[in-house]
Amino acid sequence: MNEILSKQIELQDLIYARHGKTNLVVQSPNSIHDTAECIKEHMLHVQIECLELIEEIGGGKLSVIKPWSKEYYDFVHAKFESNDKIKSEAMDVFSFCLNILIVSGITPDNIAKEYDKVWQKNIARQKNGY
Repeated sequence: MNEILSKQIELQDLIYARHGKTNLVVQSPNSIHDTAECIKEHMLHVQIECLELIEEIGGGKLSVIKPWSKEYYDFVHAKFESNDKIKSEAMDVFSFCLNILIVSGITPDNIAKEYDKVWQKNIARQKNGY
């Protein structure tokens, strides 16, 4: 996971440098507002990529999420089969989630530790009927 997070930081540096901007994902933002705006931007990207993922799962039709459409009925009853486009869209979602982790202060060095904290809390919640 450290390698993946490091690669994402490298990618973000290239993207921001190409646009002549400071990489708020990687570098410490100047303010709480900058941090929140950066997270909001990447949350929007996650939402868009999730829709694109659903569209790919639905055979290129976004109408599969509309319960009133025929495509939805077919979608609900179809057998799922993954393909390269679906995997690519899922990785796009993951990439923007990585950006949110990075701007939140998660580093390649502490990702496992931070995940473990949340994992332990969630395990305890499930065991205690959360």
